[in-house]
Amino acid sequence: MIEQQFKYISVGKDGSVWAAGKADGTIFRLYGDAGIVGWAPDKAGKAEVIAAVDWGNAWCVNKNHEIWHLTNAESLDKGGAWTKVSTHSGRADAKTISAGNDGSVWYAQTDGTLFRTARPGDGAGVGFWVQDKVGKAEVIAAIDATSAYCVNKKGEIWFEQNGAWSQIPTHSGRADAKSIAVNPDGYAWYGSTDGAVFRHVRPGDGVGLPRWGTSWHRKQMGKADVLAVGPQDLVWCINTKGEVWRAFDDKWQQLVETVPEGKMWTYTVKQGDGLMAIVRKEFKLKDPQDTQEINRLVNLIVAQNGIKNQDRIEPGAVLTLRY
Repeated sequence: MIEQQFKYISVGKDGSVWAAGKADGTIFRLYGDAGIVGWAPDKAGKAEVIAAVDWGNAWCVNKNHEIWHLTNAESLDKGGAWTKVSTHSGRADAKTISAGNDGSVWYAQTDGTLFRTARPGDGAGVGFWVQDKVGKAEVIAAIDATSAYCVNKKGEIWFEQNGAWSQIPTHSGRADAKSIAVNPDGYAWYGSTDGAVFRHVRPGDGVGLPRWGTSWHRKQMGKADVLAVGPQDLVWCINTKGEVWRAFDDKWQQLVETVPEGKMWTYTVKQGDGLMAIVRKEFKLKDPQDTQEINRLVNLIVAQNGIKNQDRIEPGAVLTLRY
């Protein structure tokens, strides 16, 4: 199996992992069950930058600098609904995008000008997007509707809260930040231009520690390119080779697909079909002597197709299985 290569990664507030393929921007979601880990491609979406909200909801900016929003995509075999969302200017001029843990969205246009979704208190008639009069961003890590981290064109880290901006010194003291991400609690990690990763030191970590503590070992994983952080401080990274790595408690490992190679089975769901009945018919299995094999194949189909509810498969959905 040829391992996928990626150029962007994002993690939703529920821990769901989304990535954009390095070759053509195809959007993938990570699935895993029954000993299988793999990437399932979206049927239509392409992206340069992804802002994951949760398993079935994400925003993206594509190579044409358009903003798109995917909803109702809880089932990978069914897909979801893509909606094009106009930028503040009405032109195709978006560059990067990020979603906060409250559903708010921030984006920067190609010149770095920063916008966010409107919130209560912005006043009447402000429209969908509200321009930030100060901030400039190449990379955004939104926390919520009132706060976000940004890396600007100079490589500086800035933090906004309730309209007030403050510069956050990097670990080196130089303007050498490249990527930044936050977990659902708002704690930040950033990647430097030389590929190192740093975690923001928190209350309780000890006395006299620097603002940023390193948690990256380049000899093992190479240079970090894009970061994402999920719940429980599970940190994800795409390195400059396009590989996906993840770490918890500073223990890093490369994510490698475990989808088995072999025969490929394909089936289009018909009205009234049930997954166990499909398996019995298609693989010529019978209860009770084949119950264990039926359950094994059902679990593999659920895992490889990212099915969230095996009792609700939609007519017309195309199921595949490598076995």
